[in-house]
Amino acid sequence: MRIAGGRPSLRGPRSFRAIKEALRKGKERFGLRVTHFSVQGNHMHMLVEAEDAIALSRGMKGLAVRMARGLNKA
Repeated sequence: MRIAGGRPSLRGPRSFRAIKEALRKGKERFGLRVTHFSVQGNHMHMLVEAEDAIALSRGMKGLAVRMARGLNKA
C-alpha cells in the first residue's frame, strides 16, 4: 500500500499508531490474518492470509479504507 506524495511519513508515531489500530480492527472485521508487515516512509508491505480470493480482495479494500480514515485523522 502506498500513500500520496506530500503526506507525513508513515513511520511517525501518530501515523504508525493509526496503522496498527487499523490492522488490529481490520483483522477482526475482515477475517484477514496479517502475518508480517513493514512500514516504510511512504508505503508499507504486508503478508496476509485469507480463506479465498474474494475474502482477500474484500479484506484488503476494507483495510485500505480503514487505514486511510485513520491516517487522515492522525
